[in-house]
Amino acid sequence: MKTKFLGCSQVVAAFATVLALSGGTAQAAVGPCSVPTLAHPSIQSAVSDTNCDPINVDPGVYAENVVISRSLTLNGARAGDAVAGRVFGNLTESTVTGMITIQAANVTIDGFSLTNSLTNTMQNSGILVKTAGDRAFITNNIISAVGTLTLADATQGIYLENGPDDVRIVDNEISRIQSSRSAKGIYIGDTAAINASRNVLISGNSIRNITSGDRGAYGIQVNNRAGQPGLVISNNTIDTLTGLGVLGGGWAHAIGLEGDTLNVLVVGNDISNLFDLVPNPMFGPDAIAVFFEDNPSFGTARVNQNNFDVTPLVAYGIAVHPVLIVAFPNSIVDGTCNWWGDRNGPGPMGPGAGAKVSSNVDFNPWLIARAPAGACVGGASAPAKVTGGGQIPGDDPLFSPLGTCCPCRL
Repeated sequence: MKTKFLGCSQVVAAFATVLALSGGTAQAAVGPCSVPTLAHPSIQSAVSDTNCDPINVDPGVYAENVVISRSLTLNGARAGDAVAGRVFGNLTESTVTGMITIQAANVTIDGFSLTNSLTNTMQNSGILVKTAGDRAFITNNIISAVGTLTLADATQGIYLENGPDDVRIVDNEISRIQSSRSAKGIYIGDTAAINASRNVLISGNSIRNITSGDRGAYGIQVNNRAGQPGLVISNNTIDTLTGLGVLGGGWAHAIGLEGDTLNVLVVGNDISNLFDLVPNPMFGPDAIAVFFEDNPSFGTARVNQNNFDVTPLVAYGIAVHPVLIVAFPNSIVDGTCNWWGDRNGPGPMGPGAGAKVSSNVDFNPWLIARAPAGACVGGASAPAKVTGGGQIPGDDPLFSPLGTCCPCRL
């Protein structure tokens, strides 16, 4: 019998494909892993295997919470597929009934369906990005039916906790988020955070059917007192936010910039159907497309080319909290070139019959039809700025005569 010997180059090539030498110890090379397999029956088992990257998850239901503590790419069965036309949780989806937590830099989550854990209905996020989750990329995911109206916890589809930077949240669908307290599609928190989330992009997402039992319903909320330089909110669709207000304290804010947002850009968003079903008995309805509160940098904001398809003369397109107006009377939001729902612009502070506008917002000129086709020529000869010493017109039920508004937004 002949013995067959490999040539030197063949030996080296074969060895390199299997082993990596470190200190004389042979280690398996990092490469793609599939779930489920005998080696990796669950998503977490593959995530915990440092030799797996990327991780490709087959269609099916995965009842688990996943914690990611290293850089990797996690691909669902619909990775790279736009959410339009997909059906949440169907047989072609990788459906996680639990929460994905990112606590490492450079993590990509692409192409999943996510919902509440079947065994933990108190789950309050679909995807949670912790402080260490810089450069997370969350895309092409459907997050639906997270939270419940019977619990006291606040709930959000995607949550950036205490300062992850350079996060991109792009082309996701977030729906049916509900909570007895505030419910948010996307949340950048927290009220006591000392670490700002810098350079965050929220773009191309569909956010709809967000419901709060007795607090605020938000499409996107910023609530980090440390400040968020470099925030861009663009080309999102935000539709049907409902503050039930069962005790008279609900509100609906599509984009709540309720923390410091230096040079924020809010552009190209479609906002519709904001409902405060049981208005506060003292202050009346509280439905606002873009709201500035606890935000000393509001005068650096640009809010342009958005469609405010909200209830005319009831809901606001853009509003600045009266306390900010008193504290910074010369600060003005650039709110030009928006569609207010009426070709004659906002009202009643403005000249038209569209969505309302507060003082300290430059709304002139405005679009005379919906973006992107509408021309920005409305009111070109009218005064460019409306400022006020902290007062909104006295017949405005959202704000009290003393220039303070609403209960605390928790």
